[in-house]
Amino acid sequence: MNATPVAVADTSARFQTSVKSGDATFTGFRDKIGYRFLGINFADFAQRFDYSSVTNATGEVSALATGPICWQINGITYKTDGTEHCLNLNVFTNYPPDGKTDSTALKPVFMWYVTPCLQSSL
Repeated sequence: MNATPVAVADTSARFQTSVKSGDATFTGFRDKIGYRFLGINFADFAQRFDYSSVTNATGEVSALATGPICWQINGITYKTDGTEHCLNLNVFTNYPPDGKTDSTALKPVFMWYVTPCLQSSL
């Protein structure tokens, strides 16, 4: 049986929201659960086995889709997938980024950071 993927997030302009941070404006979206800012690049990939450097985002940044997955081997097919350029962050909050409330008040935020890891071995 072939399953067709179902889109669970509507990222159309109607549901988009933007928040300014530093010199960048991040555009995410609102869904049934909260606000999502996905695939935010947080570091520049240097070279393999070298330290990355923090990205200083500027301008308009789309945070509407997750970034690329980190390189890994599929444990079933043993084929490789992904990239080493996977230093992305997903941010979720139920607090609206409207700029109308006290910016010093603490706000609930969940950040999803996935590190490259070995998921299977040959």
